[in-house]
Amino acid sequence: TSGGTTSTTKTTGQPNVRIRRDTQPTTEQKDPANMDDTPRSVKDILHVLGAEDASFFEGTETLEDEFKLLKRSWRDGARRCHPDKGGDPAEFRRIQAAFQSLRDLKENDNVRGGTFTSYLPGGGGKSGEDDLFPEEDLDDNINDIYERYANSTATPSYEYYEAAAEEDVPTYKVELAKSGRSQCKKCKESIENRSIRVGSLDLMSGSYGRWHHLDCWRVPKKVQAGLTSHR
Repeated sequence: TSGGTTSTTKTTGQPNVRIRRDTQPTTEQKDPANMDDTPRSVKDILHVLGAEDASFFEGTETLEDEFKLLKRSWRDGARRCHPDKGGDPAEFRRIQAAFQSLRDLKENDNVRGGTFTSYLPGGGGKSGEDDLFPEEDLDDNINDIYERYANSTATPSYEYYEAAAEEDVPTYKVELAKSGRSQCKKCKESIENRSIRVGSLDLMSGSYGRWHHLDCWRVPKKVQAGLTSHR
C-alpha cells in the first residue's frame, strides 16, 4: 500500500495473484500442495482457456466460430507456457488437456445446446436463458476425458505452435499406410501396407494417429458439409 491505495498484486513473499479477469488462458503459478487445479466440469475446462463467461464468444454465430476462438486461445497459451521457453510444464499440460477435452466434445457432437456458451454465465444456449445447463449436469465421462489427456507427457515442439498460429494444421490426414503395423480404431484389424488409411491430429503429440480403414472411417459432419454433392 502507498498513501492509502491498495495494490491489486502481491509482489513479495507470495506468488503473483491475478485480480482482473481477462480472456487469456490462466497461467498463474499455484502450489499443488495447497490447491487442486484439476477442472471438474466443462465450465472449469473452458475457464482454463480464458472463457470465463459468454462474452468470450461475443460475435460468434456457430459452434465452429466458438471453437476457432478456443483454438486461438489454446495456441497462445501453449506458446506462453511451453517448457522449451521456460514455461511451467504442468500448466502447459493443463492447457493442452483442456483443449483436447473440448475438441472431443465437439467432434463427438456432445456440446450441450450446440454451443459452448451454454456452460457459461450469461450463455444459455439456444433458449437464451442464463446457465441453461447447471454445472452439476455434466457428461459422465468429462473428468475421465480430461485426466486421460492431462496424464500425457508428450510435448510438441515450440515450433509446432508457431506454425499452427500462422496456418491451420489439418485435423485429418489421408495417406497410404507406411507399414502393416497400424491398427484400425474401429474394426481393430491391421491396416495393410500401402492401403488407404485416415487419421486425425493428436494435439498432445503434434502427430497423426487414431488410424482407420477408409471404409471404417465415419466422415465428420463438418467434413460432410464441405463436400460437393454429386447427385
